[in-house]
Amino acid sequence: MKREEVLKTAMDLVTKVRAQDYGNGSDTLDLSAEFIDTYLTRLDRPMMASDVAMINILQKIARSVHGYKEDNAIDIAGYAALYGELRAEENIEFEEFEDMMSLNKIVEPSGPSASVGDPSDKVVHLKPAESK
Repeated sequence: MKREEVLKTAMDLVTKVRAQDYGNGSDTLDLSAEFIDTYLTRLDRPMMASDVAMINILQKIARSVHGYKEDNAIDIAGYAALYGELRAEENIEFEEFEDMMSLNKIVEPSGPSASVGDPSDKVVHLKPAESK
């Protein structure tokens, strides 16, 4: 498919089919932004891949406000399964990261390069984790 055909197809979908199914695209994106902003504001850890799955769920929920579409329900279920799988894996990794951060001592740089530049600009180095 040539780019002109891609653009024509996208224009037809956005201005006709999608507008009919989901209403004004701007309104849906505004609602998605509110959902995502609330989610990210309350996130108490670094963002991870599972959070992208959750953001996709939130976008599907915003689209669903305009009416039921089976595709949205299927996508939400798929993203939820992916979220659960990823989050379980990430939780283990994040706990290991937190353990490493709390067990290691912070070492200030030393040597000739340590005094170069602004002292508040020092790079912090972590000691390698010692085996338990």
